[in-house]
Amino acid sequence: MPKPPSVTPPRPSGDVPQLSQDALLCILENLPVALFAKNPQDDYRWILFNRRAEDLFSIPRTDVIGRTDFELYPAEEADGFRRTDERVMHSGAVVVVDEETVTTPRGTWTAHTVKVPIYDDQGKPSILFGLVEDISAQKEAALHLQGKQEAEKANLIKSEFLANMSHELRTPLNSLLGMARLLGDTALDRKQSEMLNVMQQAGDMLLETINDVLDFSKIEAQQMTLEHIGFAIKPIFAQALNIMQPLASAKGLVLILDWSQPEPPPVMGDPVRLARILHNLIGNAVKYTRFGTIRVVARWAQLADGGVNLSVRVIDTGIGIPAEKQQLIFQKFSQADSSTTRKYGGTGLGLAITQELVQLMGGAIGVESVIDQGSTFWCEIPFPPAHAVDTEWAETMPVMVSPGVKLQPARTHILVAEDNALNQLYMGKLLEAFGFAEVRFVENGHAAVKAYREAHYDVIFMDCHMPEQNGYEATQEIRAAEERTGRHVPIIAMTANALAGEREKCLAFGMDEYVSKPVNIDRFRQVVGHWVNLPEGSGLPPAPTPALGDDP
Repeated sequence: MPKPPSVTPPRPSGDVPQLSQDALLCILENLPVALFAKNPQDDYRWILFNRRAEDLFSIPRTDVIGRTDFELYPAEEADGFRRTDERVMHSGAVVVVDEETVTTPRGTWTAHTVKVPIYDDQGKPSILFGLVEDISAQKEAALHLQGKQEAEKANLIKSEFLANMSHELRTPLNSLLGMARLLGDTALDRKQSEMLNVMQQAGDMLLETINDVLDFSKIEAQQMTLEHIGFAIKPIFAQALNIMQPLASAKGLVLILDWSQPEPPPVMGDPVRLARILHNLIGNAVKYTRFGTIRVVARWAQLADGGVNLSVRVIDTGIGIPAEKQQLIFQKFSQADSSTTRKYGGTGLGLAITQELVQLMGGAIGVESVIDQGSTFWCEIPFPPAHAVDTEWAETMPVMVSPGVKLQPARTHILVAEDNALNQLYMGKLLEAFGFAEVRFVENGHAAVKAYREAHYDVIFMDCHMPEQNGYEATQEIRAAEERTGRHVPIIAMTANALAGEREKCLAFGMDEYVSKPVNIDRFRQVVGHWVNLPEGSGLPPAPTPALGDDP
């Protein structure tokens, strides 16, 4: 191996002043970098330890100079330092150690070290010189960033999985529940009607279970976001009791709303999620009460900022919950007794979701119960004040202004982009029931764009997830073409992805409205009613009563 060049500076010539040894030591001593040196000829004993090194290691130089690493550090660390030192001196090369653990009186930390051999006048390596810095903070920051990136990646994967699961589960349910609804509008005998009713109830229960699992997964994936709009509280209660009244009456139960105060002022919040909380709590009471009364007690108090603190108690005369099980019921996939699942069904997610929603709103929830005497589920939720009620808050409200002259169904040309054969069949039957005669089906986005270029369509129903080209991309192509033609065809998104933000995504891609699968026929009627003059009812039966809420 060729001899490394000497790092000893050449002797200056002429009258150039030279730094004395004391001056050099003074410079090394006061540099803001931790510097050290060892003597390889004397068992690598320390011979230089500047002021910054004293601060960094929390050791005075008098305790370091003349000692070896084995006298200062744990044996395992000292072994590692010695191996690096010997590699530097034997190779004659600079060695950089990006990370190594150092244990000193101030604790254990991570060091970044550079070690270099210093040569004498004969060109022989005689001193090991080094500098060191503490990179513990940088390493911790890097680990935090890596953890954050991994968490974000995991959330993205979970979000994509939820979207796929939502699509795969809700797509077949769309055709199943929709066709059952249309079948109910045909001539059936009593036995057939009973069997169809069982099918519809089972489908509704399955949809409720899927929604619970997806909702809880959205919460765990931090995909659940709350609305912040102005709304009136009391109508939410009236709506919830109207929905649950038929279920209570079918079991011979009396369902009562106890509201003895004047109506509170408008508040800011999420009315849909408040309705979900009431639906779950009342549904639980109905499910686990064999006879008697269910009383929903609502009270409110004015907050200092003008907002409202809402207090709700749902009191039943049901089976009750043992004291030692009362907190367990708010945990996911948990019920008070394993026999509860066999007798009453349910996923054990309803109350877990309810608790998460209440807590997201800044409230609290709990239960008081006595076996065989009933239960009282209570929650308190604070709402900030609102200047007025947002009349557009309901999910069923249109987002566009209706045209002045609406089309007639029989004269309306419809294009449906849908790749699922069962859903094509269902959409055909549904549109036929509404009186549409001119309907064309295509199976992907490319075909939808081609059909749009070849013929005139008044309304396009666009499935978002199709092979070859999805609905988002097809909509963008159609909108780009419209910039040249000046026309605008209404595009209604249809997707089984029911995750938060999907509606906003569809609108951002240029779609005019959004309908989630399974298609709610009443929602469908209202959305299509923007552009088409649909007769009231359109020959379809009323929507079935929603399934019960989940269980304790």
